[in-house]
Amino acid sequence: MMDWEPIETAPRDGTIFDVWLGNADESDVDFYCTPGTKRSAGWYYTNGKFRPYLGLAGMMPTFVVPTHWMKLQEPPK
Repeated sequence: MMDWEPIETAPRDGTIFDVWLGNADESDVDFYCTPGTKRSAGWYYTNGKFRPYLGLAGMMPTFVVPTHWMKLQEPPK
C-alpha cells in the first residue's frame, strides 16, 4: 500500500498522481473529490500550480491547493 506524502514532495515533471485536498471546503470537495473523501484522482503540476489532468481538454481553473499526494496505483490485470 502506498502512503500519502506531503504535497511539497510531489513530482513537478508532468507525472500524473492522486491528491488529497485536506484544506478544501465542502463545495470544492463535492466538485473535485471521490464521494465521501477528500481524494481527487489524476492531478499534475504545470505552470506553477497543481491541476486536474484533463488530457487534451486543456487546463481547468483550480481554486484549491492539495495537501498531500500519492503515486497512481497499478490498474487491475
